[in-house]
Amino acid sequence: MEEESRKEALKKITFEGLLLNVALVFLKFLAGFLSGAQVIIADALHSLSDFISDAFVFLGIKISSKPPDDTHHYGHYRFENLFTIIVGLVLIGAASFLIYEALNSIITKEYLEREKLWLAFIVALFSVISKEYIFRKTLKIGKEFNSEMIIANAWHHRSDSFSSIAALIGIIATIANLKIADPVSAIIVSIIIMRIGIKLIVKNTNALMDMAIDKKTLESIAESIKSIPEVIEYHNLKARYVGPYIYCEFHILVDPNLSIKEAHEISHTVKDKIMEKIKNIKDIQIHIEPYSKN
Repeated sequence: MEEESRKEALKKITFEGLLLNVALVFLKFLAGFLSGAQVIIADALHSLSDFISDAFVFLGIKISSKPPDDTHHYGHYRFENLFTIIVGLVLIGAASFLIYEALNSIITKEYLEREKLWLAFIVALFSVISKEYIFRKTLKIGKEFNSEMIIANAWHHRSDSFSSIAALIGIIATIANLKIADPVSAIIVSIIIMRIGIKLIVKNTNALMDMAIDKKTLESIAESIKSIPEVIEYHNLKARYVGPYIYCEFHILVDPNLSIKEAHEISHTVKDKIMEKIKNIKDIQIHIEPYSKN
């Protein structure tokens, strides 16, 4: 039931973003063609990349939510990492395009010169406000359900907001006859977007390679183990992310005179303690060993 509610929440916020992107693509292209503002047309292409990203995320949610089967015993959660990498690549691609367009403007000196810029200004302003709103909402859902894919998509929404800010600056600068401010601001924003994309790719590539979880969470697991009096020692503590969830394993040493049943009950106590403290742990494998002073 918890998995199903998570899936529905992720699908709902992604669908909201998708609808907004459809509206923005239409409005930006319309404003660009009517006003002749190339910066808005470029911004429309960025919104189109957001729409493609949403489509990928939808597919990622559908696949990663599938239960374990004969060929995927640990479920399909890592598809979230894979699709997050795709979102990161889309971010880098969109940023590269904006940089290319901006550099081309500077080299050819083909700056924004049209006079009918109010429609483009209004659409760009609407894009900034609506995208910042959907960014905050998507980021909140992503963090609440610990979904790297949704968090990545939230940053893609913000990147579109940043490119719209660049468009606004370009339009205002054109009105003030400071034409080079448009491509220069676009380059700065695009570099920020590209940096976000690279971070997402590196982080999720590490997750696919079974990189250890963060030190703070690992220490929290260790503290939970040590808090159980019946556990004399522990070792071989390992933990990794599988999609949004943590899988961990370790050995505990207990009194060798305990019965199998008593030792087993201790392992359950340890497991319950850890899962109570850290909510996104999916499974814990505990190996029980007899303690020996030698």
